[in-house]
Amino acid sequence: MAGIYADSPNDISSAVPNWPSTRALRAKEGGSEDPLQQLESGVNCPKADSLSAARQNTKSFQDFLAANWNLFALLTQFGGQGTVDFSFDVLKNWFATLRVEKEQFNLTLPSWITDDVYDQLKNAFLAGNNFVDGAAGFELPQDDELVKLRGGYLLHEWRSNLKDVSTAEGGVKYHAYSAHDHTITAFVRALGAKQEVIGDDIPNYTATVVNELWRKDGEYFVKFFYIDSYAYPARPITRPDDSDFCPLQQFLDISDKFSTKKDS
Repeated sequence: MAGIYADSPNDISSAVPNWPSTRALRAKEGGSEDPLQQLESGVNCPKADSLSAARQNTKSFQDFLAANWNLFALLTQFGGQGTVDFSFDVLKNWFATLRVEKEQFNLTLPSWITDDVYDQLKNAFLAGNNFVDGAAGFELPQDDELVKLRGGYLLHEWRSNLKDVSTAEGGVKYHAYSAHDHTITAFVRALGAKQEVIGDDIPNYTATVVNELWRKDGEYFVKFFYIDSYAYPARPITRPDDSDFCPLQQFLDISDKFSTKKDS
C-alpha cells in the first residue's frame, strides 16, 4: 500500500525510481458521509465537545489550570501571539509542538523554555489529557457517555467485523485502519484498558492495536496485542490476563456499553 500526496505528478513512474509498472494511481476521496472520516483527529461531535467543556469548567480543573498560570504568562510574553486563551487546549497544543521538536528531532528549544518549564508543561499535559476525554480525575468519575462518543464508533466497526466473520456473513478476513494517536487512545479507553496499556501518556507514533479472531473447538475467541511503536514487539493485552484468549461473546457483552450502535 502506497500513499501519494494530492499534488504528486501524474506520471509517478518518472518521479519514483523502480515504481512497479503494475501499480496505477487511483483517486480515493471520502465525502462528508464517509464513515472512515470518523477516524480522523478532531472530527466534529458537538455533544462530546459539550461534555468535555463541562468537565474543564469545573472548579477543580480550573484550579489546576490556575496553578499553572506561569505557563500561560510565559507563552503570552514570549510566544509571539500576544495574549493566549486560558484553556487546556493551549497547553496541550503547545506541548505537542515542543515535544516533537525536543524528543523526536532533538532540536534546541528557545532559551525561555528551560528544562523546568518543559517538565512542568509535560506534567500538566499528562495530568489533564485523559480527563478532558472522559477519564476519571479532578473529583469526577469517568464519563461513560463521553468515552463512548470518542471511541465508540471505531469500537462498533471492530465489533461488526468480528461478528461478520464469526457468522460467515463477511468474506473479508483482514481489516486495517489508519488513524491518529487520539483515535487509538479513545478506542483503547472504550475497551477499558487505556491506563493499563498506555498509562497517562498518548500512544507513540506508529503505535498499533491488533486483534485476532480465533476459532477453537467450534467457539470463537479474540486475542488483543498492542505495539508501542515500530521499534517494539507486539505485547499481549488480552483480558483476563491469565489467558491468551477471551471468548468472543464475552468481549461483545462487555464492550457493548461503549459501542455507538447495537447492531452490525
